[in-house]
Amino acid sequence: MTRFFVPAAALILSASLVGAQGGDKPREIRLSGDLRFRMESDFDGLRADGAPQSDRTRGRLRARLAGTLQARPWLLFAARLRTGSVDSQQSPHVTLFDLNGNPLGDHHVVPDQYYLKLSQGRNWIWAGRNQFPFWRQNEIFWDDDVTPTGVAGAYALPRTGRRLQAIAGIFTLPDGAVRVQGNLKAGQLLWEDSFQSQAMRIKGAAGFYKIDGRAGVRHLRSQFAERDYALLHTSAETFFDGLPLPLSLGAEWMRNRDDAASQFEGQDVGYLLKVSLGAADRPGKASFTYFFAKIGRWAVHPSYGQDDWFRWGTATQTDSSDFKGHEWRVDVRCTQSVTVVGRAFSVGALSDAKKAKRLRVDLNYRF
Repeated sequence: MTRFFVPAAALILSASLVGAQGGDKPREIRLSGDLRFRMESDFDGLRADGAPQSDRTRGRLRARLAGTLQARPWLLFAARLRTGSVDSQQSPHVTLFDLNGNPLGDHHVVPDQYYLKLSQGRNWIWAGRNQFPFWRQNEIFWDDDVTPTGVAGAYALPRTGRRLQAIAGIFTLPDGAVRVQGNLKAGQLLWEDSFQSQAMRIKGAAGFYKIDGRAGVRHLRSQFAERDYALLHTSAETFFDGLPLPLSLGAEWMRNRDDAASQFEGQDVGYLLKVSLGAADRPGKASFTYFFAKIGRWAVHPSYGQDDWFRWGTATQTDSSDFKGHEWRVDVRCTQSVTVVGRAFSVGALSDAKKAKRLRVDLNYRF
């Protein structure tokens, strides 16, 4: 595992050298992180053949530690470590206990971010391994924990009042937590605007994501990883901030235009709808959000989409497509550093008899 820390260490060392050179402004070094304790229960599930799936209740933990060095106002170096199995690119959680006696799985610490970033206003470019740089409203299309390695940049287009931004990048993709395979070439146009003295805001995006699969993967499920994907993704969300209780409405649509997927009529399209009431943006505040999603089997890359709604797949690889269902979510901000999130899911597969219900309660602490 030591070799995987080399890129992160190299960036920190480079940042130190840059910070040591000339200039009379102090360099800002910052450490931050978060802890999450989760109780999770899966129940009333059915397997693909209609047979009952065993219930499962377990306690889980996520820990992350990040370091940044602001070497110049325009130059940032960053690295992050997280918990999770080295076999999984989708989940940073480790199981502390299982009330049904299931195996607890692996407990590893891995680097999931190490990058440098140059920025000026809304224009920026980063190189290394970092979060998915393209906007979407949730993790259905792409899981936040799937961090690609490569180069990405954003440019605020002139004569648009800085409301229109072009984002593009080229990456290699994770095969488990640290290995890479295949590549992604992607671009997105992101538009933001406000109306009536910012009482209403709108945010929308349209993007194209070309994934070239590779054979010989070690951790991913080969039936997905060895395929090519040509994904269209659009998203729009409207925020009504002037109401007594903030309201937002959102929608996303996606389609796989790769020739191999087009033969599966109806399985290459997905969409979701969202309504959110309230804003958990300061202590004592809460929000309620509802999602409905219908995601065809080939509408997203199943190894890189969400791993929240169900436990289909393997212990370390979630098959995150081929379903329709609901999520109800309540976020409560207790203090500036502590939040409690409750989530309930009810889903069914599109192509077989699988069904799933899941309850989650997360206690999050940020430092």
